[in-house]
Amino acid sequence: MGTPQGLNSEIDVEALLELKYLLINGTGRAQLGLMVQGVARVPQEGSVYGTVLHIVTAAGTITLDGTIVTFSTTIANIFAEAGFRVSSTRRALLGSYAVLGFFNTVKGFGSLETTYAYGGYIRVMYDFALHPFWRKIEVLADNSTAVSQWQENVWPEGSTNEVKTYFCRSYEKASTGIAGFNASSVISYTYGGIDAIGDTLARRFELVVSQPSRKDGKSEALRIDYWDSPDGNMPLKFEFQHPDIGE
Repeated sequence: MGTPQGLNSEIDVEALLELKYLLINGTGRAQLGLMVQGVARVPQEGSVYGTVLHIVTAAGTITLDGTIVTFSTTIANIFAEAGFRVSSTRRALLGSYAVLGFFNTVKGFGSLETTYAYGGYIRVMYDFALHPFWRKIEVLADNSTAVSQWQENVWPEGSTNEVKTYFCRSYEKASTGIAGFNASSVISYTYGGIDAIGDTLARRFELVVSQPSRKDGKSEALRIDYWDSPDGNMPLKFEFQHPDIGE
């Protein structure tokens, strides 16, 4: 069957006609494998790309919206018993997971992670295993602190899908940034997977930075949890924890 490939709801249906097995890997030992019987792309208002992908299996239909997995309640017990986190509505997977597919024939799937310098510029491309169809790019000029940053789609070779850029911004790579945040103060920045705020699905991120304490001047860890909409366009919730301030 070859090496499994990351799946996203924007993969061409023509390529998905070769999809034979679906494999979902969660945290720890949570895994679920299913034989695929059919696929369908369906318009859905409010979805990440305007359409979702239905994958028909013997256990039931699994839906991909971007990389978010939802399903009918009849499959919920299978996911829960396999060790996955299931939403309170029993219609969606929560936490970090990877959706992979085994294809009879695969053309043009792959990823690229590159850092190179050319013409006085340094270009860094970041590819993420859990989101194989997204890439972050940063460009920095020599002898400059100005950084250009954006995200873009990554499609299989030969795909006719348009490559679009998102979250474009420019900033100064200064030694001290806004509110004292700088690269040296960042302890960790983690994608926590899919979460639920009430009945609303959201992406969750965790940022931990080192900040001086107002009590004794020693460095303390400030943790910021951030939730946004699955398409990344709308903040939904913030939480922070600090030894001086609390939550």
